[in-house]
Amino acid sequence: MPTVQLAIYDISGGLARSLSLQFVGTQIDLIPHTGVIIDGIEHFFGGGLQRQHHATFTSSHGIRPVEVKEMGATSKSSVEIDQWLRANDHRFTMSTYNLLSHNCNNFSHAFLTECLGLEGVPAYILNIPSQFLQSPMGAMVAPMLQNMYQPFSASVSQPSVNVPPPPSNASLSTSSTINGIDFSSLINNFQQQQPPPAPAAPLPVAPPPAAAPPAAPAPGDPYREQFETLEQMGFVDQLGAPRVKSALLQSCGDLAGAIDILGE
Repeated sequence: MPTVQLAIYDISGGLARSLSLQFVGTQIDLIPHTGVIIDGIEHFFGGGLQRQHHATFTSSHGIRPVEVKEMGATSKSSVEIDQWLRANDHRFTMSTYNLLSHNCNNFSHAFLTECLGLEGVPAYILNIPSQFLQSPMGAMVAPMLQNMYQPFSASVSQPSVNVPPPPSNASLSTSSTINGIDFSSLINNFQQQQPPPAPAAPLPVAPPPAAAPPAAPAPGDPYREQFETLEQMGFVDQLGAPRVKSALLQSCGDLAGAIDILGE
């Protein structure tokens, strides 16, 4: 019987885990995309129902799964699987796709449970959109996310049974733009959405003494907080501390600007 796996991806590239609490106000560990792998062929919902070799999908989109979950074996034949996909393709089209309410994870869940007779997508993945929308900032930026996101797609929506072989040793992207979302721009937008702090009530004070020159940042340690954030995001491990510090200096400590420089 065909073996079935669930490939779980994080389309934020780790940024959700590092920055969601700061910018959205709730901890979200990943922005998930899932695909169902049957004997090496990955089925997923993007611009309609799609399928590709799993290796071709990961190399062409520059993304690796954070987990490949074993779902078991299905008694369904390839003919029965194709019949189900054709009978349900009207449910999963470009026009019905919605990043937060009808997405790849909803397809994976329906495909696993309705067609293959297996356990569905883990609840924590299906609950992430509602968790995101329950936060005030999440609800505010949801329309922007929907407009920025481009669903994954294959070169052809329904390939023939003779699927082409996967490429060998394809490199993966390290850009800050992942699957149509420019996350550095998104960070800037989050920052702009943050309400300004309320002004403090003025206090009566004596006339100040002669102005002293502004204090300089700690020698050799500017932008420490931003550096630690980039370190948590994996930039230091990938590119080295000197390059990360140089990017922060060039951007005058602007986190999104530094990410843009590091992605060049």
